[in-house]
Amino acid sequence: MNIQIDSREKARAIRKIVAEFDRRGVDHFVSKLYVGDYMNYDNPRLIIDRKQDLTELCGNVCQGHNRFRDEILRAREHGIEIIILCEHGRG
Repeated sequence: MNIQIDSREKARAIRKIVAEFDRRGVDHFVSKLYVGDYMNYDNPRLIIDRKQDLTELCGNVCQGHNRFRDEILRAREHGIEIIILCEHGRG
């Protein structure tokens, strides 16, 4: 498995994710993605867009609506399915 991580993801925010990839032997590299935050090269038409919490998700939908909508539309135009992963809470 080879995972591409979007270069706009903050290193501090994804430290645990990268550590888990390393622990499980998942190859990964950082480079800009067209949409979303994570892409598995085995299935490049399925993208994960990670949200830190409900506050970030709400901000994207309400305040950053145009940018968020445009990203969803770009994905749809290219046959890409986006999964929104919200990491809300400690568990």
